[in-house]
Amino acid sequence: VKDGNGVSVFYYENGKKQMERNYKDGKLVTSFAWKPNGKKCPVTNVANGNGVQVWYNKDGKESFRDTFKYGERFD
Repeated sequence: VKDGNGVSVFYYENGKKQMERNYKDGKLVTSFAWKPNGKKCPVTNVANGNGVQVWYNKDGKESFRDTFKYGERFD
């Protein structure tokens, strides 16, 4: 991500993609997540800066989830 714009990608220790997040003007626009086995997360759905993002442990269990509104984390 450069100057608040672009893509940020995270990987599991096994080399499989964990998460891909797209930013514009410093705010999250979209987010896609995968489980450690490579299957797409059925829960993560962030579009137009709104939705839920799930993170998984290396054993495939959900570790935590974030809710986003207008591109920012919402508690």
